[in-house]
Amino acid sequence: MANAVQIVNFALARLGADRILSLDDTDSENARLANIHYEQTVREVLRSHPWNCCKTRATLGQLTETPSFEYDYYYQLPSDFLRALYVNDVNAEDNRDKWKIERDRLLSDDESIQLVYIYHEEDAEQYDDLLVEALSVKMASKLAAPITGDPRSGASFLEEFESVTLRRAARVDSSEDSSN
Repeated sequence: MANAVQIVNFALARLGADRILSLDDTDSENARLANIHYEQTVREVLRSHPWNCCKTRATLGQLTETPSFEYDYYYQLPSDFLRALYVNDVNAEDNRDKWKIERDRLLSDDESIQLVYIYHEEDAEQYDDLLVEALSVKMASKLAAPITGDPRSGASFLEEFESVTLRRAARVDSSEDSSN
């Protein structure tokens, strides 16, 4: 499995740029650029798809404070929460105002909440190979302009991320998850 530096180096290799030894290397311009973008890119890519390697479940705790209107209860979202997939067996894509997310809370009329969600896995070594590829392509899209000096140079990587990489990940993940 890949680590964060390897993911960045895969992106730099796509650009034909010099590789890095560490994200914290202040002597390397590529490392400084990668350090600026890496964490945000991880969060974006994890939110962009229901990655099986970053799915987990939780029963949420009901808060004593209640919403002032529309819903009966507040529930505290987990600190590593990035994206809801199912709430009480309702697919997030099929949600018809049964619940809402506001800030770090879930609002609902249900008296208990079971949540399946994408969490922020910080250890890149836990990512599957398609997630590593998606991250490297997305990083290449962000690093391309500052490294090449061409503001349009990242567009092809962004297109690859959206049209090829995510589609392949969707096929593979859905074959491993009967609920899809």
